[in-house]
Amino acid sequence: MTKKEVLKILVLIETVYSYCMTKDETVSYWFQYCSEMEFDKVMAKLLVHIRKSPYPPSISELTEFTSENTKQAWISEYTPKKSV
Repeated sequence: MTKKEVLKILVLIETVYSYCMTKDETVSYWFQYCSEMEFDKVMAKLLVHIRKSPYPPSISELTEFTSENTKQAWISEYTPKKSV
């Protein structure tokens, strides 16, 4: 995702949740975490979130990384200990 796409997401969040204001460092954090993600997938999750929640989303609610993906990545890095 480009910085311009991250800004589109944050502007939409600010527009829908009018009490939410984005700080400069927030943009940097979002870009840091979202730079490897696909804009369309994150935007789709944001639109679903807007329909369901009166509160602005966190990064983790919009990321395409799920706990299952994290679990699988973690498991692939380690092998179980064999019984002695």
